Amino acid sequence: MVSILIQSSKSFKFQTNKYPYNSLNTRQNQKSMNGLICTNGRVLYLVVKQALRALGISFQRDNQQGVLVWSDAVRLEFFNQIHSYQVINRLPFASTWCRKAPFVRLIQRIAKYYPDQFKFLPKSFVLPQDDKEFNEALDRHDKYYIYKPDRGSLGHGIRLITPDSYFKASARLAVAQEYIESYTIDNLKFDLRVYALICSLSPLRIYICRNGVARFCTEDSGGESKFSFLTNTAVNAKNPEANPDKMTRMIDDVFKEMAKSGVDTKALWNRIDNAIILTIISAYGFLSKCEKEQCPNLGLPRCFQIIGCDVLLDKKLNPYILEINHRPSMKTNTEHSHDLKIMMLKDALRIAAPLTPMQMLLKNTANYPETDDEMRQLIKDNPHVVAEINCLRSRNEIHNCFELVFPSKKHTLYNQILERVLKMPTDMSDDFSIPYETIERFTTIQEKRARRL
Repeated sequence: MVSILIQSSKSFKFQTNKYPYNSLNTRQNQKSMNGLICTNGRVLYLVVKQALRALGISFQRDNQQGVLVWSDAVRLEFFNQIHSYQVINRLPFASTWCRKAPFVRLIQRIAKYYPDQFKFLPKSFVLPQDDKEFNEALDRHDKYYIYKPDRGSLGHGIRLITPDSYFKASARLAVAQEYIESYTIDNLKFDLRVYALICSLSPLRIYICRNGVARFCTEDSGGESKFSFLTNTAVNAKNPEANPDKMTRMIDDVFKEMAKSGVDTKALWNRIDNAIILTIISAYGFLSKCEKEQCPNLGLPRCFQIIGCDVLLDKKLNPYILEINHRPSMKTNTEHSHDLKIMMLKDALRIAAPLTPMQMLLKNTANYPETDDEMRQLIKDNPHVVAEINCLRSRNEIHNCFELVFPSKKHTLYNQILERVLKMPTDMSDDFSIPYETIERFTTIQEKRARRL
């Protein structure tokens, strides 16, 4: 039963943030993590260092006594280098999951069992595997598609495929997604970069930030220019007519404007939450397996991650998850985005890493645990440490821009889907590194390819 993966619903209370974001900088929240040492990783962004400093966390490179490990870039083998008492801001497998093709395939294979729950993924084709189906769709419908390379970033390689254009797939892995006619403001298309915090995998706890970045196109919707249909900030920054202040806005400001037009933004957030929760659940089998292999829970969860979810709203305000980013950009181009990302990072750390009690315990321990078994025994001998960490986390959820969305009131449905996900294979194809399908067609393709080798 997956119920062991989830905190008891009796201890969970669904709550909404009642406090304005400017209350987050109260004196009681400043330097609230004094004594915690962050170490070993690669901190590439100034806002990360500023957030650590604001919380009283000391960043000391190569200090093996540090409990928190922060890295803005991690390879899988890095997990073998962290100690059993350390907690890292990365989930094993997340970088693979967040590539375009695995992201699509993981949702597609669970969506076969729950089609009504996974309508938030645009009609998508993984290429070149789905070449035949995609070309048939092009011939059958007068629809537009967005073509995205599997490992693309910053808008590189993205193009619009029109019904009358000739398409020939590359041998390189890519995704083609049906173009969604989106909700616009002032006739400008936009999408939302929503930050989600996977606080732990065992138990699974998901938080969503109630602010983020709304990324606007810099030309009117309906045009043929890429600046009219691609919301990517790196792309639109190349438009000589672009105004940086109008290109990116805060979700909070945009939703307030939408509310004045009669939009129920609370209901909209609920729909966005649901789509993000199900997206994470779709990958849970792989995430959980890799966690157990690379940084297992030893009485205390040892990995967490902030992900960036790109959400598009259609004309009826239904959210679509376009992709997931395992390293959402921490660069800032405006004062508002700088303040937002500092706040987001601080609040994520206050929830995911209130690890000062563990740091203090180790400080007073003669010998640091060197093995997983020694760490398990240390936790077993000091149950008050985990209790203190959980107490701090509960306290830090107040006056926080992140809201707990999983476990949730819909835990019965989510548990059912989790049960199904955990029964699915967690193998990856050797040539494309995407999850094996559970359908016979994809297995047949693999067998034919093997015979040709």
